[in-house]
Amino acid sequence: MKQATLAALALAAVLPSGAGAQPFTGADLQKSCATPATAQVCIAYMRGAVSMYEAVVAEAKDVVWFCPPVDGDPAALRKLYLDWAQENPAGLAQPAMGAVKAMLQDAFACSD
Repeated sequence: MKQATLAALALAAVLPSGAGAQPFTGADLQKSCATPATAQVCIAYMRGAVSMYEAVVAEAKDVVWFCPPVDGDPAALRKLYLDWAQENPAGLAQPAMGAVKAMLQDAFACSD
């Protein structure tokens, strides 16, 4: 619970707010991941995305978007995202959560 709270606070520091705010895009997340000063925010966002997925799966067992490794390194997600962003520039215009989902699906596709 403490990690989730810290992740939420870190995200609140970088996400736009207010009625006229622009959505946080995949490109915005790429900038955050590529900048050493905000790399921890990037990692927190990735952890939050995976935690959200785990919560969805806990409620709806038939939902399978990707199959993450059990003992994955959250910092490795940052590199995976940067690599994915470089290979998929068109995907960066979508909301960041959609870009992260696409990256996770590419990186951790489930085998049948």
